[in-house]
Amino acid sequence: MKKKFIDVSLTVAFLIFITIPLAFIEKGNTSLNENRVLASFPNLFLSGNINLEFIREFDAWFSDHYGFRRHLVKLNSFINIEILKSSPSDKILIGKNNWLFYTYKQDGDPISNFQNANLYSKEQLIEFTNNLVQMKKWCKSHGSDFVFMIAPNKETIYEEYYPNGVRKLSNYSRLDQIVKFVNENSDIKVVDVRAGLFNAKAKEKLYYETDTHWNSYGAFIGYKELMNEINKSNLEIKPEQLKNFTITRQNRKGGDLAAMINMTDYFNDREYIFTRKEGNTFKYILSKFGPGGEVITETNNKSSPKAVMLRDSFTTAMVPFISNHFSRVVYDWSGVFNSKLIEKEKPDIVIYEVVERSMDAIINQSSIIN
Repeated sequence: MKKKFIDVSLTVAFLIFITIPLAFIEKGNTSLNENRVLASFPNLFLSGNINLEFIREFDAWFSDHYGFRRHLVKLNSFINIEILKSSPSDKILIGKNNWLFYTYKQDGDPISNFQNANLYSKEQLIEFTNNLVQMKKWCKSHGSDFVFMIAPNKETIYEEYYPNGVRKLSNYSRLDQIVKFVNENSDIKVVDVRAGLFNAKAKEKLYYETDTHWNSYGAFIGYKELMNEINKSNLEIKPEQLKNFTITRQNRKGGDLAAMINMTDYFNDREYIFTRKEGNTFKYILSKFGPGGEVITETNNKSSPKAVMLRDSFTTAMVPFISNHFSRVVYDWSGVFNSKLIEKEKPDIVIYEVVERSMDAIINQSSIIN
């Protein structure tokens, strides 16, 4: 009798255990913490026929929506980081002092990039340079100057926090290759901001510990290097100085890498708030900062030049610095040389910014005139 009672109790407990996740299915199709779109509930029928992928798609949906999933993901991350001393995600490396580094192979293969294990061939360097030259030539024919800038990966500037287990094969990087080859084989000077960042890092932290990006201080250094290059053109725009800003330092939650493992509350980071003492002269006309979106700023000084900036997420923190110099700026995150936008805007200058891990985007553009 006692054994039967125990068996029944265990069966009931097991049924309750497996039923609870079903009773608390999580709604929504986006995980802000993990920075991705969750699987949608599949259709049993498609175009009048049975969906042969229903079981696989249902499994993906359930894996993304079962009850208490967020809490379990957070618990798994905590156990991996604090007890097992390992990363809970194949997209993240846990570095020294709990610095987080982005490692997703399908997004620029950052580890091979860091190891200098995937250097460009001469043919790739030629294609990269030729594409830039064609972009500049096209811009010139449409009355615009052209400037090209590369934002360094975090591990390029903060190599000392990268895990000891990842070794470099050489000290010569893809970024070194690009800067040298383009500068020596064209009339384009790549805006290489590494020297400015290395000089400034001894004074302030320039990248977030728990995010892929530079912070506002690092963005300011990048902005200065960019404006110094633009100042050599016909526009003669000089960058602002640090003394023009009140800088407030404050703590913040973990960034995008911490969010991928649902640990934004666990990690802390440092934020820099730059407040222009004379106030910003620009206003936002459109502010779609995400991938594929446009940000548009304007000032009241219509005699100032206009700009189009082809960008990625590293431009975001530079927007408040750049925008004060131009009557209108359209920041475009389409991932290509957007000739239609340039023709429409007729800017005085086109700025093309790309992060180091995404430099292949220049090579991969089959047609620069879109």
